[in-house]
Amino acid sequence: MPKMMKVVLGIRTINRMMRLTSLTGLIADSVIAACQSAPLDETFFTHVVRVQDDSTLRLINDSRGNLLSIDIEGIIFSQNFYEEGRHFSCDTFLHEFHAIWDAVQPVLKVRDIRRIGFYAEHRFERAHPSAHLLEAITRFPKRPIVDKFSMQFEVRRPTGKGGLPDPVKDDFYNYITSIYDSSIDSEHPEVGFFNANLDVQRYYSPALNGDVPGSEPSSSESLDSRCRQRFIMRYAYVLPMHLNHRRTL
Repeated sequence: MPKMMKVVLGIRTINRMMRLTSLTGLIADSVIAACQSAPLDETFFTHVVRVQDDSTLRLINDSRGNLLSIDIEGIIFSQNFYEEGRHFSCDTFLHEFHAIWDAVQPVLKVRDIRRIGFYAEHRFERAHPSAHLLEAITRFPKRPIVDKFSMQFEVRRPTGKGGLPDPVKDDFYNYITSIYDSSIDSEHPEVGFFNANLDVQRYYSPALNGDVPGSEPSSSESLDSRCRQRFIMRYAYVLPMHLNHRRTL
C-alpha cells in the first residue's frame, strides 16, 4: 500500500466563530490538559501560538509533525509523515482527534458545521515524474522534455437520490484529486517524485450540530467508518497505485 505522507482532518462551520477571540487561552489550557493522558502525551504539542488578535490559535510540535489550528471559520488537525520512521494509522489518528475534540468542544461549542473533510498526500519516486504523469493519465503524445506537470479536478456525488448537487446548499460528497510533480510542492518540494493527493469532503445540509460523527462509538454514520471504507480503501490507495504502475485512468 502507498504511504501517506500527510493527513488533515478539517471542520468548517457556516458562520464565523467570533467568540474564539476571547476563548483561545481556555481552549489551549484544555488541550494541554488532555495531553496529560492517552491517547495523547505530554509532548504531543510543544508550542502554543496565538495570532491575528487571537482570531487564530495553533498548537504545534514540528518534530512530530502535529498541528492543531483553530480560527474563526473552523478547525484543522494535521499530521506530517515526511520524516523517516513515521507512519500513518487511521485508528491512532482518529483516537487522537477525538481526544482533542473532547477538549475543544466544551469550551468553543462548535455548531452549524457545513463541511468535514479528510485529506491525504502520497508521494512516489520516478526518474522523470512529469513525463510519466503525462503518459499515464493523459492522451497527449510523448514529449522530449516535460516538467512541472499538475492536474486537479473535483467529483461531486449526492448523499441520496437526485441529480447534480448544488455546492452552495445541498448535502453531498466532494472528492478532490491533485496530481503533480513534487518539485513544485509548496511545503515539501522534491525532485524525482510525484504527488497524488486526495481530499474527501462531506457537506452537510441541514448543518451538523452536536458531536462530530465518529466522536461517539454509537454514531450511525461514524467518521471512522467513512475514513476506513470510503476514503482509505477506495480513494487513498486505488488511484495512487494506478498512477505508480503506469496504468491509464
